[in-house]
Amino acid sequence: MTPFQQIAPDLVRDGLVKNKEWVPIAGERAAQCFSDPELQRVAAFLAALHPFAIDYIEQAPALVLVLAALGSRRLVTREGRMHLAQSFIVVCEAGPRLGKLMRLYGLAPELRALNGHVL
Repeated sequence: MTPFQQIAPDLVRDGLVKNKEWVPIAGERAAQCFSDPELQRVAAFLAALHPFAIDYIEQAPALVLVLAALGSRRLVTREGRMHLAQSFIVVCEAGPRLGKLMRLYGLAPELRALNGHVL
C-alpha cells in the first residue's frame, strides 16, 4: 500500500479531498520525493490538498519537514489534520511565490536546495 493509499480514506472522509484526477497523482509524486515513510505520508497529505501543493513540495522538500514538525501532534487527531489542512489550503490558494511561502514557515530560501531523500 502506498503512502497516498494509506491516507486517502481519511482525507475523503474529512472532506479535505474531492475526487479529482490530479489528487492521486500529486500524492504519489510527493511521496516519491522522500525515503522516510512518515515524511512520505505527510507529503502525500499536503499534496492532495491543493493542485499547487505538489509544485511547492517538489521545489522545496524542506517545507514538508517543517509542516511535519509543526503538525506532528496535530496530525494524530482529526481536528489537528483539519486545522493544518485548512491553513495550508488557504496559503496555497493565495498562490505565493516559493520564497514567500518558505519565509511564511520560517525557512531560509537556501533550504530549498535540500533533497527530500536526505531529510
